[in-house]
Amino acid sequence: MEWVDFLENTVAAFAFVLGALFGSFANVVIYRVPRGLSVVRPGSACPGCGTPIRWYQNIPILSYLALRGRCATCKAPISIRYPLVELVCAVLALAVWQQALLNPAAFELADKLVLFTFHFFFMLGLVIIIFVDLDTMMIPDVISLPGTALGLLAALLLGDFTGVTWRDSLAGAGLGAGVIWFIRFFYRRFKGVEGMGLGDVKLMAMLGAFLGWKAVLFILLAGSVQGMLYAVIIYLVGRGGDKQTPPVPQHPDTPAPQVPLEAEVLPGTDPLTACAAGNGKQPAPLDPEDAALAALAAQHPFRMMVIPFGPFLSLAGIQWFFFAGPIEAFLQALFTL
Repeated sequence: MEWVDFLENTVAAFAFVLGALFGSFANVVIYRVPRGLSVVRPGSACPGCGTPIRWYQNIPILSYLALRGRCATCKAPISIRYPLVELVCAVLALAVWQQALLNPAAFELADKLVLFTFHFFFMLGLVIIIFVDLDTMMIPDVISLPGTALGLLAALLLGDFTGVTWRDSLAGAGLGAGVIWFIRFFYRRFKGVEGMGLGDVKLMAMLGAFLGWKAVLFILLAGSVQGMLYAVIIYLVGRGGDKQTPPVPQHPDTPAPQVPLEAEVLPGTDPLTACAAGNGKQPAPLDPEDAALAALAAQHPFRMMVIPFGPFLSLAGIQWFFFAGPIEAFLQALFTL
């Protein structure tokens, strides 16, 4: 019995370390994928002085603490978000392992390890999606589409352990994507502007594929409520009317892109479009849909706030993954009142 406990504790520690290592890789993906950069080359470097980051300066969590959050060469500050992502991934890996360990249907260690592998990569994909969407207001297809396929495969192979059969998975992917697509379609039909992007459609397909159709209602409800709370907080701190995309934090990989200083932004012109035009003299006119959004935002600053929905859908999916039993019991009690 002591040997079994030692083995389980060792695997748990390994899961935590593995999660931190993949969290470090997630930081690279979060920064590079939206910019179309390779996640393999070049190696990480300080954006301030360009000095390559050595392996012992890139140990998850510990290197940040040892360096006191600054570059070892030029002492430029490093965002605390990077060790935070590593810690989140490490904690999620440990939690996923503990759930696999306690799974009553998985008797063999090999079964538990397979469960852990599928579900950890699901969690890793959600963490990447959360931070990419917060940075860029986009959800990368390179994560959501393979994630959907992985969810369907997990249901096919592990349905006896998870309770999510391949039929549940297929129905979940279709229902999740379909609901968001219809909301998006009707919002555009009646408002004349996009309410949600196709990235949210694909993310819900991924969540439904992994968690099954029963999770879809909770994810939509909880994601909407948590997104609304976030919007209220942002509005109350004085940024409710800001339609701009949140700034992208620097990452120790590539210097931030430079915006042409000579670009002339004329009245009625989107500054981002003007910079993209590249000549700084005759910026492209504001897109009609952007003009409609700007007009609505001026009239209804809170209602027309632009916030990413993907992080809150992902957060609700994580909540369902770990607490599906209590949530189902609560929803059943709520709808039978």
